[in-house]
Amino acid sequence: MSDNRFKISNTPEPDVADMDFKQLRNKVQSLIDEMARMKRYYEDAIYNLSSDNFGKSFLVEQNNMKTQIKVTAEAIETMVSDTDLTEALEQYSTITQTATAIELAVVRVNNSTDEKLKDYSTLTQTADAITGTVTKEYVNTLIGDTYVTEAELSTELSISADGIFAEVESIYETKDDAADAYDDLDSYISSVSVRANGISSRVTNLETFKSSVFTQTAYGFTLDGDQTTFTGVIFLTDNAGNKRFDIFHDESQGYEQVFIGSYVTGGLPIHIGSSGDVIHFENCRQIVWGNNAPVAVFG
Repeated sequence: MSDNRFKISNTPEPDVADMDFKQLRNKVQSLIDEMARMKRYYEDAIYNLSSDNFGKSFLVEQNNMKTQIKVTAEAIETMVSDTDLTEALEQYSTITQTATAIELAVVRVNNSTDEKLKDYSTLTQTADAITGTVTKEYVNTLIGDTYVTEAELSTELSISADGIFAEVESIYETKDDAADAYDDLDSYISSVSVRANGISSRVTNLETFKSSVFTQTAYGFTLDGDQTTFTGVIFLTDNAGNKRFDIFHDESQGYEQVFIGSYVTGGLPIHIGSSGDVIHFENCRQIVWGNNAPVAVFG
């Protein structure tokens, strides 16, 4: 005996005008069930409605490439990424635009060996400033000829109506040989600030807190540091900018000597100290005044 429970009838449904009472009752019940399902579906959609439901996201993937665009009421975000088959190299870029800012980022991560390398740069633009950063992060690798671990090198440039600010920082540990213990952490930071009323540069060792500063204003120059080194000739000029006095180191005669004297024929008077000052010459072996002047020897 055949089982008719799973047979599909190919008999077309008659028109409503031709239906008998039983067919009409089944049709009405079918419509009631369908309405109930639609009601539950739209009620669930309305009750779970939030701002995220209004966002649109588009994703395209092919091979190892992926592109995504997300649009909401608050922002537009885009991303393009590329990952190789071994996942040793991953790189991607993103753009985020809101009502207050535009942010761009490009990232590359190299995990091909134990020597991990990460590079990334960012650019942020607001109504007040434009700021860009470039960063490198190393793990157990070489920077030049130096073996380093956990190194981070970064540069930041900020432009605003008040001025331009640049900063370069490096933080790393070094070791001369992989079998040796790591040396102490080295950390340096240098910065340059440009404003309408002055230019200032600073270099600092963040471990020893030693720093040197060079400042230029309309009034003049200021040097501040443990040591100041000059090479070549230092000239003092008159009010017209003519060279009148010089200080320099000389080795042309086969030995070292320092010249301090006038740059003009006939010489210039030299005054040391003011009234009441005491001038000491300690550990001085020789003082020569002029080309044919006598030599004074102390000690």
